[in-house]
Amino acid sequence: MLLAHWDGKEHRAQSLKDHSENVARIMEENCFSLGLTSTGRLIGLLHDAGKANPVFQQYMLENQTEKKGKINHSAAGAQILRKLFFGTEFWTMPKKQQQFRTLLFQLCSIAILGHHRGLMDIYDPNGNSPFERMLNAEENQLVHDSFFNELNCKEEINQLIEKAQNEIIQLNTRINILVKGHSFEINDDKLKKAKLEEGMFTYGLIERFLFSSLIDSDRLDTACFLDKKNIPVAENRIEIWAELQERLNKELLDLEKLNPSQASSTLNQIRKRVSKSCLNAGNWPSGIYRLQSITGSGKTLASLRLALQHACNFPKTKHIIYVIPFLSILLQNSQTIKETLHLEEHSDWILEHYSDFENELINASTDDNLQKQEELQEYELRTERWDSPIIITSLVHFMDTFFPQEKKMYAVFIS
Repeated sequence: MLLAHWDGKEHRAQSLKDHSENVARIMEENCFSLGLTSTGRLIGLLHDAGKANPVFQQYMLENQTEKKGKINHSAAGAQILRKLFFGTEFWTMPKKQQQFRTLLFQLCSIAILGHHRGLMDIYDPNGNSPFERMLNAEENQLVHDSFFNELNCKEEINQLIEKAQNEIIQLNTRINILVKGHSFEINDDKLKKAKLEEGMFTYGLIERFLFSSLIDSDRLDTACFLDKKNIPVAENRIEIWAELQERLNKELLDLEKLNPSQASSTLNQIRKRVSKSCLNAGNWPSGIYRLQSITGSGKTLASLRLALQHACNFPKTKHIIYVIPFLSILLQNSQTIKETLHLEEHSDWILEHYSDFENELINASTDDNLQKQEELQEYELRTERWDSPIIITSLVHFMDTFFPQEKKMYAVFIS
């Protein structure tokens, strides 16, 4: 049995087969919302192929700490993909199909090569290629063969490549529609260039998604092995959305009963119309919508009503995310949402990810307060995964998940 992880203290092992299968399964779940389940599974199966190297197996079993981080086990998965993607049949394919296969190879390989080192450029400003340098690291066919023998997955991987290519073609169609809008004939050269750059930027976001999804899947399975826990089962959140919607409706009804004399006031009539419009909009399909209304018209609860109605109508909705630029408004909205939905007994249903909340936890986490230290550790894990049903964050933190200022690797989920 080849090992993926070894706990020397308790002499417990996790096989490479189990780890690869677990990561592939979590990747499928993470990538479902983008229609990239086969792409995600392909990346998950191959990400640690290099651990089939006898040198790496010896390093783990003998706890050779001086070699930590010095054995390249990420290149093997990308090298296997290169052989399978660019075989003899590749050169007989139509040019368009070659382009999609090359794009898919880059998307998968960058995630695999970087899952311990960070995202890398195909080419840097000096014309060098960090991607090619890592990809062309010492290649060992015996390691590749050992990996396939251990997992018995070569046929599945070939099938996944074909399915993943179809996923990328479909994704490209959706990106083209998104970028071009309804104007499919573009004659202006500057506009063509701008649309092309916008499409490439979108692919950059897709790459960040696959990369962070792999990090999340890999770390989650590793943590579960070390903590002797089962991998969390992806929950069906329709019951949560229904419960929250019921609480919101009850609160809105109670507010109306509380001030019956003001029910006919002009402002309350405006609030009712805004709230009803948002409720109706919750039945619309996914899209980009804008709510414009005067100050004091109840936009916070009205928008929450829209979000919960949409989540109940579309059961695969994973998150409701509020992104607010100003802390003063963010704090006010956050408090309103928590009080309205009575989330004090379900703190795991909401994640507040902004500087004031973090600083408060950090300041409370003193050396002699173990409970607060545990709360801070739990909070830091939740901010890395962003997997709570409701997330309230600042624009700074939201953008930081895509473009972190420090070398942190956040999980970015698109729901």
